[in-house]
Amino acid sequence: MIRSEARVFVGVGLFSVLVYSLFMYGGIRSPDAEIVYRSAQTISKFQGTHVEEDLEAWEGFGVAEGRDGKLYSVFGPVQSFAAAPFVAAARGINQTGWYEHAPFYIPSSPYRTQTLQAVLNADDDAEPHAERFLVMFFNVLVTATCVFVLMLLLLRLGTSLAAVGVTGSLYAFGTLAWPYAETFFSEPLATLLSVSAFLLLVPKTSSVEPSVSHRHLAVSGALLGLAIGTHLTSVLFVPVFALYGIHRYPVWVPRLRGLLAWGLGLAGPIVALLAFNYMRFGDALETGRYVDPDQAKALYYGSFINPLKTLYYLLFSSGKGLVIYCPAIILGLAALPRMRRRNAQLALALLAMALIRLVFVASRSDWHGGDCVGPRYMVPLIPFLLVPVAFLFDEVLRTRRALWVWSLLGFVAVCTMQQLLLVMGRLPLFYRTLRDAARAGDVRIDGVWGLHSDWEFSPLKYMLQIPRAPYLLESVPLSSATIWIIGVAVILVVTWIVGRHVLMANTLTDAA
Repeated sequence: MIRSEARVFVGVGLFSVLVYSLFMYGGIRSPDAEIVYRSAQTISKFQGTHVEEDLEAWEGFGVAEGRDGKLYSVFGPVQSFAAAPFVAAARGINQTGWYEHAPFYIPSSPYRTQTLQAVLNADDDAEPHAERFLVMFFNVLVTATCVFVLMLLLLRLGTSLAAVGVTGSLYAFGTLAWPYAETFFSEPLATLLSVSAFLLLVPKTSSVEPSVSHRHLAVSGALLGLAIGTHLTSVLFVPVFALYGIHRYPVWVPRLRGLLAWGLGLAGPIVALLAFNYMRFGDALETGRYVDPDQAKALYYGSFINPLKTLYYLLFSSGKGLVIYCPAIILGLAALPRMRRRNAQLALALLAMALIRLVFVASRSDWHGGDCVGPRYMVPLIPFLLVPVAFLFDEVLRTRRALWVWSLLGFVAVCTMQQLLLVMGRLPLFYRTLRDAARAGDVRIDGVWGLHSDWEFSPLKYMLQIPRAPYLLESVPLSSATIWIIGVAVILVVTWIVGRHVLMANTLTDAA
């Protein structure tokens, strides 16, 4: 059994790394990520945590002046610290000049400006682009590790190995985890840390009233604290994680001790983050976004709004709807009532996570997350919403109905086809081109609401028409549509092989 588990885990994990590496863009394409990268550059040189240069075309964006007169990133610092070794390694590798004879296309990163020309053409100095190309493998490894941890979580929750493998594959290739693995956004790392923190709240034993050791609770709290330091919205998990972690203790005294252990673990990274803020800006609660309120308003930093209108856009809009860009969650939500029969506390925890994050993100004016695939701030929630899928697949296997198994695998295949479509084109370039057309009067866009609600501007319609994203496919003499069709054929073949294997294994188990 252990060898079978190892094969499934290693197989899905390594295949995730391979697919993410082959289909990533290979460059930084957003000002947010570029600022985080520049902070990592400084850290990797042991010269501090500041940002040495501002963005030329986005002056003031993502940075704030600290007490010492230097510019500091307003984004979570953990991503920069975690990526610093990758930046140092990339800088060392670049000293060999490998990029001058690279057998493939090295994409441009608009590290100096955000103009359309800079996105289309790298400047004469290829070294900065090559360095960023190498560092882009950071989120490839982070996301693949998250797939691995999610599978561990599902196995610990008592689902079968087949359900673990299918659900892990669905998360890896059939959700927004894939498109975001090719970015330098902080959501993948925040997701990994959050799922890891939740994993430690689930006991290894299968006893009637299992509890979690105080050591595991403390580490879980510390991991969630690091997730908060990566992306501040991870704080939304705090109440649910805390209650779920201590609910198994039968009486109040052990519960309070467990909560204390978890809280102490959480406090470490939080105190460090508050101290870091104080050192930079003289205020422990100041992340840098609102040091200058006028600048924050001019740069469109988020503010609180009425969520009633935004909820629909966040779930169903043509440009940012979570259901539209990650339909895999439909299966997870549909399976939630069934999972409740086996684990009511877990079902309630997952539902609470979803509602809290949904309402909070919908209450923000920056709910859309900018020029990215789907609703970026909802990405950390996705692996949790897929947990019920593993329970559903278990139930389907118990029915021994091949039609249901093929239906579920077919749904996984369709979700994978959609995500393959979403990684094919340069989405940031699409949005910049659209805005240039709006400024020229060629199209009319009714603000951010119109941009993300009008199906005429939906990226889903244009991903095979705009310039290709994956660096390895840049020189392939085939159209994006042809490559996507080939990918669809491969997905169908893999689905057929997996289906036959699962059904055969289930038959052998019955015979035994």
